[in-house]
Amino acid sequence: MKSLTIESQNKLVVLLITLFFCVTSFFNPQISLLLIFASAFFLLTKSRPWLPLVLFIAIAPLSNISFLDRRLGGIPGLELLNMLIICSALLYFLSKRNFKMSFGELLMVGIILTIQCTAFIRSVPYLPHLNEYYGERMDEVRYAMSSLLKPILYFLPFILIGGYVRGKDKVRLLVNSLLASLAIASVLIIVVYLLEVPGAASWSSARATLGRFFGLHSNDIAIFYILAFPFVLANFSEKKGFLSVSTLFLSLAAVAILYSRTAYALVAFSTVVFLLWENQKRWIVLLGVLMAVYLSFAGSSVKERIMFGLDRGDVSVISAGRMNEIWPSVFAELKREHSVFFVGKGRYSIIYSNRIEKGHPHNMYLEAILDAGIIGLLGFLACYAYVIRKLVRTLNRTSDRQITSVLKASLISILVYLISGVSGRHFFPDITNIYLWLIMGLGLAAAKTLRTEENYSSRQISHHPPRIPDHLSAFH
Repeated sequence: MKSLTIESQNKLVVLLITLFFCVTSFFNPQISLLLIFASAFFLLTKSRPWLPLVLFIAIAPLSNISFLDRRLGGIPGLELLNMLIICSALLYFLSKRNFKMSFGELLMVGIILTIQCTAFIRSVPYLPHLNEYYGERMDEVRYAMSSLLKPILYFLPFILIGGYVRGKDKVRLLVNSLLASLAIASVLIIVVYLLEVPGAASWSSARATLGRFFGLHSNDIAIFYILAFPFVLANFSEKKGFLSVSTLFLSLAAVAILYSRTAYALVAFSTVVFLLWENQKRWIVLLGVLMAVYLSFAGSSVKERIMFGLDRGDVSVISAGRMNEIWPSVFAELKREHSVFFVGKGRYSIIYSNRIEKGHPHNMYLEAILDAGIIGLLGFLACYAYVIRKLVRTLNRTSDRQITSVLKASLISILVYLISGVSGRHFFPDITNIYLWLIMGLGLAAAKTLRTEENYSSRQISHHPPRIPDHLSAFH
C-alpha cells in the first residue's frame, strides 16, 4: 500500500510538471526546459538531500567563473550555486529528517541574521551611492537579492549541516567533498596558469589573469585555501589515500601561484599548529628545511611577491596602503562620528562615507564596526567564541580519531580566519567565506555525532547491564 502511495505521488508530480511545461512553453521555452531539468534533478535527489549540498561544496570556489555564474533562464538570482543550496534545504525540509539545534546554536543563527538584515536595511537609503561606485543600476529588489538573499544562502550550509547532518559517514562525505572541491579548484588554477600566463610574466600579471578567469581577486581565491588547508593536513595525517595526497600537493602548488602573502603565512602557520597539536615536533624542522629548499629553487615571481615592499622597508607598499591611508581614515571617521562606532552606518558603508574613498577597509574587524558598530562586531565574535568553546569541550572528552580530526581542523580553520581578518576578509556571510560556515557546521556535526554515539552506548548499557558472575553473586 505504501509503495502504491509513493508511485501515485510520483505520477502526480510528473503530470503537474508536464502540464506546467505545456503552459510555460508558450511564454518562455528556456524557462520551461529549465523547470523540466530542475524537476528531474529534484526527483532523483529527493531521498538524498545531501547530494545538492555536496555539489554546492564542490563548485563553491568556482562559482564566479563566467559559465557557472550565468543566470538560469535569464532570471536574476537563479545562478547554479544558489539553486543547489536552495534545493538541498528544500529536500532536507521535505524529508522530515530530525532537525536539531541547541538554543545556543539557534541564538547564533539569530544574531548573525539580525546583524546581516539590520546592516542591509540601513544601507538601502545609500543605494544611489553604491550604484555610482559599482557602475550598476540596481533597484531595491535587485539590491536585496544580491546583498541580503545571497549572503543568507551562503550562510545556509551552517544551518543545514549543524541541524541535519549526523553520523561519521555523512561527516566524512562532506569532508571528502571539501577536499575534492579544493583539488578541482587547484587543477583549474594550475591549468589556467600554465596555459594563459606567459613564462616571463610578473606575479601581478599572473594574479590578474587568474582573477579574470575565476571572477575573484586572487586574495579572495586564497581564502578558500586558508580555510580548507587544515582539513587537508588532518586528512593526510589520518589516511594517506589518493584524495588526501593529491589534494595536499595540488593545494600547495595552487597557493604558490596565487601570490597571496597572507595565504603563504597562514598555510605555514596552520601546518606548524597542526604538527604541534599532533605532537609531531620533529616534522617542524623538516618543514623548515623543505621550505628553505623550495624558496631557493622557486621562480623569481614567487620571491618577488614575498619580498615586495620588504626589500625597501616601505610600510605603505607592504600593507597595500592599509597603515598609511585606509586605516587612519577609518579611525578618523569613527572618532568623528560616535554613533558609527556603536551601531555602524549600514552594509558597505565605507563606499558612501564622506571621508573614505576606498572600496573596503582591508580589515574585517573595522568593516564590522563601520557597517554594524561595535555591537555588531561583538555579536560576531560571541558567535565564534560559542562555536570554539563547544568544539574544544567536545575535543577534551573524546579520543575518537575521526571526530578529533574534524574538530582540530575546524578549530585551526576558525583561528587562521580570525588572524587573516586583520588584512581583509568579512564577518558578514559572503561568497569568499562559504567554507567558513561549512566548516563551523562540520565541527558542530562532528560534536553531535559523538554525543549521539555516547547516548546510544549509555542506553545499551542501561538496557543490558553487565552480568555479575555466579561465583560473585553471593557477595551482593
